[in-house]
Amino acid sequence: MPSPLELVAERIKQESQPFKRDDPYRVALILQGGAMRGAISSGAGVGLEALMGDNEPFDQNYSTSAGSFCISALMSRKAVECASVYYEELREKFIRLRQFGRGKVVDLSILLNAVTEGEKGFDFTRILNSPVDTNIYATSVHDAKKVRFTMGHKALKSEPTEDEIAHVIPCKSKNDAAVALAATAHLTWYAGPPVAFREMLLIDGGVTAGRLPIQEAVADRCTHIVVVSTDRVTNPELYKRKFEEKMAVRAIRKQHPYLASKYWAGIDRHVEALSLLQELSGNESAIPRVDLIKVAYPFIPRSKETDPHKLYVAAKAGEEAVLRAFKPFGLKRLFDSTVRLPRY
Repeated sequence: MPSPLELVAERIKQESQPFKRDDPYRVALILQGGAMRGAISSGAGVGLEALMGDNEPFDQNYSTSAGSFCISALMSRKAVECASVYYEELREKFIRLRQFGRGKVVDLSILLNAVTEGEKGFDFTRILNSPVDTNIYATSVHDAKKVRFTMGHKALKSEPTEDEIAHVIPCKSKNDAAVALAATAHLTWYAGPPVAFREMLLIDGGVTAGRLPIQEAVADRCTHIVVVSTDRVTNPELYKRKFEEKMAVRAIRKQHPYLASKYWAGIDRHVEALSLLQELSGNESAIPRVDLIKVAYPFIPRSKETDPHKLYVAAKAGEEAVLRAFKPFGLKRLFDSTVRLPRY
């Protein structure tokens, strides 16, 4: 069985499209978020966009939080614009650390306005009509269930469903997609009240789906998975000791006490994902096969980084990591796109 990177490269060379493949495999792309660490995934999206052109070598996309914006940007071929948002639009007033403990620390409206309106706005028509299934996760406050927003051609013909574990909501309009993006990145203890959608209140998808939804791709029987990781912590056992996580649990316990245990369960799920990634990555006998793309540690910003230069460097590092990963397979740029210099 070919490696995920090898298979993706071969599909691009053959201009393979979903439902018209010459191979029997199911390939997933996972772009990890992590607040401002998502700058890395945005740059990775630029690298993928340059290599993919108009081809669609992946069958499924999975993401939560900031990774969802990067996935959506790639699907609408707006990866360059998405990367620049991190070090241009978000460089001022997006994160207000002085408000910590007193009010809204993160102003998500700045990010949402940037990707839904103006020259950097995503092409939601292309996303919603894509043959590739894109899955974005949020969390329902009232019943503490996972919420799976689906985008793509299949979703347009589907109806909402619910079981004991999750709500599945197909996005049929730009507004649905915008709500999904707002909800998946909405850290309610930093960003204010939950996002209202129909009869639900929604917050960050990492609480229930984990920050790196590898398990979701495995459950959907994907045979190959390409993961772009933005984690600063590589040892799963150390993850629960992070001060940031303890502060988040303390804050969510004050607002939604019954979600505090879910938050710890989400961390457990992420620890499980990290362990699974270590077990599967590069293992030729494993099913599914997993290839990990990760930048060097000094280029990984902190989750609340506000220095635009560091975010630019992180985005550029993400792009170069993707290009370096695919270089052995002889891929050439089909799009003349690259992480552009800041305009400020």
